[in-house]
Amino acid sequence: MFAGEGGPERTNKRFHYVSFEMPFVRLSTAFDSVTLYGNDPDLRPDISGKIGNSGVSIACLNDAKKLYSGFNLLDPNTSVSMTINGPAPAMVGYFMNAAIDQQCELYIHKNGLAKEVEKKIEEMYRKKGTVRPAYQGELPKGNNGLGLLLLGITGDKVLPPDIYEKIKKETLNQVRGTVQADI
Repeated sequence: MFAGEGGPERTNKRFHYVSFEMPFVRLSTAFDSVTLYGNDPDLRPDISGKIGNSGVSIACLNDAKKLYSGFNLLDPNTSVSMTINGPAPAMVGYFMNAAIDQQCELYIHKNGLAKEVEKKIEEMYRKKGTVRPAYQGELPKGNNGLGLLLLGITGDKVLPPDIYEKIKKETLNQVRGTVQADI
């Protein structure tokens, strides 16, 4: 399925709607023109009408985590294809780091560390005096929330370095996706 419209949550909902209970998930991602040109949607009010129009707006790692939430990016039945231009390296970086953090999250849950990690993250945000990023709206049917525990932080900040490096290495050896780009 080829999808991309609005913010990451809207496209995530579309991905889940179209792929619900399908044995194979092919997430072909269309980006909006603002993302395609590598522009930051927060800095240019003159492009506000183009943000999320005819593609998804992705401006940071948290956006990528929301976009692919609920889809295990290491599942052999899941693949991602991205059509992007100049900012392809950034999008690949977002994608890879979203996959790594998903696997960190699975490790956290498997080892009963979720409450401890959640407390650590909340404390960090309280100290900074900022609001932690969140998925906007309800999760769509079929989205188990995978990828959202570490919104606003990365796995290397909450896991021991040796565990994080092992997860990172395994993830980078297994994750599948393609990027179509004219750079």
